[in-house]
Amino acid sequence: MADEEHPIEDMTVPLLRQIQGQLARIESDLSDVKERLTAIELLNANTNQRLDRFETRLMRIERRLEILDE
Repeated sequence: MADEEHPIEDMTVPLLRQIQGQLARIESDLSDVKERLTAIELLNANTNQRLDRFETRLMRIERRLEILDE
């Protein structure tokens, strides 16, 4: 008789629980992706700093050797 009284709710509740579980997994995956992206951005920033230092050193060497392109 309970099935006859609330047929839509009896079908909807399990679907909502399934959606809720999938959403929790998506949120967890998104959090992992954000952490990995942050690590990549930090690595990229570090690489850019190193390249800037190399450029500065190269320019200094070129000036000393008087081969600087201007």
